[in-house]
Amino acid sequence: MRVPWRDALATLLVAIALAVYAAWALGADLPEFMTVGGVAATVLALGIAASASAVVPGFGQLLRGSRLYLATTSGLGLIAVAAGLLAIVAGETAALSVLALATVAMWAMATARHTLVARPQQRIGHR
Repeated sequence: MRVPWRDALATLLVAIALAVYAAWALGADLPEFMTVGGVAATVLALGIAASASAVVPGFGQLLRGSRLYLATTSGLGLIAVAAGLLAIVAGETAALSVLALATVAMWAMATARHTLVARPQQRIGHR
C-alpha cells in the first residue's frame, strides 16, 4: 500500500498544524502572536493547504465519486472554516479545538480514501 505524494504532503501540513495546536494547548512558551486567533489562523491556513494538496485532479472527477464522502468532507470543511473564523475573530478556545478536530478528521478520511480505495488503473495492472 503506497501513500500518494499528495497525501504525504497533506500529512506533513496537518502534522505541523497539530504541533502548533498541541504546543498552544499544552501551554508552551510560544511567541506573542500565537494567541487563540493566531493559532487558529495557522491551523486553518495549513488545513486549507493540506486539503488543496490532496484534492483529486479535477472537480468533475470529485463529483463522480462517492456522494456520501463528498457530503461528509464538505460538511466537515464548512465546520472547520466556521470554527476557524470564530476562533480568529472572537478568540473562542472551543472553536479552535473544533477546528483542529475537523482538520484531523478530514485528513484521515482523505488519506484513507486515497490509500485504500484502489484506482481503476491499479486494478488492471497499470502503475
